[in-house]
Amino acid sequence: MKVKTFQRTLCLQPTQFSIGLLEVEFKVKELKSLKPRKLKKIIRNAPVPVVISPWKDLCIIDHHHFVFACWHADIARVKVKVV
Repeated sequence: MKVKTFQRTLCLQPTQFSIGLLEVEFKVKELKSLKPRKLKKIIRNAPVPVVISPWKDLCIIDHHHFVFACWHADIARVKVKVV
């Protein structure tokens, strides 16, 4: 299955059911404080590792806090890497 490099944040399925919301809140503030150019660089250089499920879903195996923070910071797409 061919996977696009950049995926919509809400299309990614979590594999971790609970996350620390304080860490997410901190990351949201950090992301919102960045200038657009710096934010693009961070997203481009920090791919989210995913696996493809038997149902063809992309499942996050790491960086759960980052993806959730991106969603809260209105970042529509993140870079993914199939591992």
